[in-house]
Amino acid sequence: MKKIILVLGMLVSINTFAKESITEKKTMIGFNIGTSANTAYTQDENKQETKNRTKVGGFASFTFEGRLTDRLSLETGVGYVNKGAANRFKKSALIKSGNTSYNFHSIDIPLIVKFYIGKKKIFNVNAGGFFSYAFKMNQVTNIDFEQPNLLNLQDVKNKKENFPKNAKGESLFNPIDAGINFGVEFISQKGFGAGFKLNQGFINVMNKEYFTKFTPNPLPVPEKKTLNTGAQLYFIAKF
Repeated sequence: MKKIILVLGMLVSINTFAKESITEKKTMIGFNIGTSANTAYTQDENKQETKNRTKVGGFASFTFEGRLTDRLSLETGVGYVNKGAANRFKKSALIKSGNTSYNFHSIDIPLIVKFYIGKKKIFNVNAGGFFSYAFKMNQVTNIDFEQPNLLNLQDVKNKKENFPKNAKGESLFNPIDAGINFGVEFISQKGFGAGFKLNQGFINVMNKEYFTKFTPNPLPVPEKKTLNTGAQLYFIAKF
């Protein structure tokens, strides 16, 4: 008898949960998963005979959202984003083709304000800021040489290496970033949907300490800032 009552109670709870619209919830947890496109200005691009291009990576996050009013809510959480940039080498007498991808495996913590629009409140526009830390950074290089046998050269295939460091242990790139984001989302009353977001970092990707502490001959600090820019397209699940 007790088992029957327990099973009936579980069924009632599940049925009640299924009928409750996501728009009626005051607090929600959620998951976002999708893809990201990232780029950054490459210093001395023309001098290095390279061309800046977009790097595609993965994106996944855990979110917590609390409603402030009927249409206004605040969201935070933690997520993983494969940020970075990529360069394509220009064709020359030596190089047939080639590219380098810069991987910033990053943890992102956002703080976002959402405003729900429409009668059913299933669409929202959102804006806020984020803090990001790249816990692992590396680059992958591919180069196809013109007439490698004649020049006694070997093509470079998926060569993975860490970013260079100076004598003081400072990395070429700064792992910390912070900036703003803007986005739009659709979330059905059952809690499933999709979103699109733009991100703009404000902290220089180039680590000035790498240049100022380089020994024995200090290198000049780049005059222009290098900033991360990204876009994310993702699937949403809210509970």
